[in-house]
Amino acid sequence: MGRLKDKIALVTGGSQSLGGEMCKRFKEEGATVVSLDLITPTGFEADFFELNVTDAEKEFTRKGAQIRTNCIAPGYINTSILDTVPEKIIQSMKDSNPMKRLGEPIEIANAALFLASDEASYINGHVLAVNGGMRI
Repeated sequence: MGRLKDKIALVTGGSQSLGGEMCKRFKEEGATVVSLDLITPTGFEADFFELNVTDAEKEFTRKGAQIRTNCIAPGYINTSILDTVPEKIIQSMKDSNPMKRLGEPIEIANAALFLASDEASYINGHVLAVNGGMRI
């Protein structure tokens, strides 16, 4: 606890699924969480602003905010979007991955936590692949 103490975390798409998991994880580590999304979040406490994320990026840049911007490129992740996918296809997704499984939302949230922490203070403009070794 406390890796993000006194920090403000802006989470785009933070109302559900992977973004929601990030919001919860950041909150656990002491951040003030602001969810920027077009959908109201549920299941966790965060300040919420209905905002198109492209508009948010332009606004922060215009005001000269000193922020680090990184990206996570997830592989196949076990989220509700897969609820209607046939098991045969999900199995083929698992089989095509060197880890032979789907990733979990908490694994993406933990990668985001690292990128948001002081441990990654010199990482900026990076795309972090969290995909179990999968190559497309």
